[in-house]
Amino acid sequence: MVRVGGEVLECELRGALRGRAGGSVVVAGDEVWVTATGPRKGAIEAVRPRRTKLARLAPPPGGPGDRDAPAREKVLAANVDRLLVVVAARDPEYKLGFIDRLLVAAAKGGLEPVVVWNKVDLAESDRDLRARLESDAALYRGLGVPALLVSARRGDGIEALRAALDGRIAVLAGPSGAGKSSLANALQPGLKLRTGEVSASTRKGRHVTTRVSLLPLDSGGYLVDTPGVRAFGFYDVSPDELSSFFPEFARHAVRCRFPDCKHGVEPACAVRAAVESGGGGGGGGGGVDRRRYESYRRILESLAEA
Repeated sequence: MVRVGGEVLECELRGALRGRAGGSVVVAGDEVWVTATGPRKGAIEAVRPRRTKLARLAPPPGGPGDRDAPAREKVLAANVDRLLVVVAARDPEYKLGFIDRLLVAAAKGGLEPVVVWNKVDLAESDRDLRARLESDAALYRGLGVPALLVSARRGDGIEALRAALDGRIAVLAGPSGAGKSSLANALQPGLKLRTGEVSASTRKGRHVTTRVSLLPLDSGGYLVDTPGVRAFGFYDVSPDELSSFFPEFARHAVRCRFPDCKHGVEPACAVRAAVESGGGGGGGGGGVDRRRYESYRRILESLAEA
């Protein structure tokens, strides 16, 4: 489906586009040239170069055991301005490592990230959880990344989230069960996107959204809703560039003994020393947050294995 002005055309791929392999030939947010072929029908002739993209490593076509399959890129959305990293305050439990992976993907693809904790109403009677949420949100704010605590069910923080969109194109990404579709419904009343509950036995989300959708907002701009993911692998992030996506490393890395230091086991690593010294995990503190550093090391190891 392609939106041309105020009209939506059902389109097919034409020519060389039809013969391309993979699922990223045309994705939500792409700008395309279209030829009308009939009432509300058209053909996509070409795709304009993408300004930005949210991309991940595509699963092997033969399943997780298909290790001989060549790596393929799966672009989830193109030409978007902001990435809303959506996790749940509870049910399912969130992990900072997953958030950090999506922040790397945002930086690589040229998107401005916003971290969104949904379901904060579930933390109302849990003081420890609320304190953890406030602390983790402060961590990312210290890095210059907006972080919002919201409740799609109750309406907390929805206006702040709508203001963060600011009439631009934003993509929602996060694990199943975090409430991405519920947030979309809250941001745009009348959407009536299908939503689901977390599994009572596993406490993990069930897949409800099965395809990527580009949704116009009355307040201006568009929202891209994506299926939930439990893991996020990288297609084109190299080990050499990874540390550049952790901005708090920069002021320390200049003091490392080796200019190509990977901040792992190398001697006289100033980034590792900053982790040990503590002193704050945000962008303005003196140290590097240990959890962020551990995220970096896990990603670096996964890139080396790939």
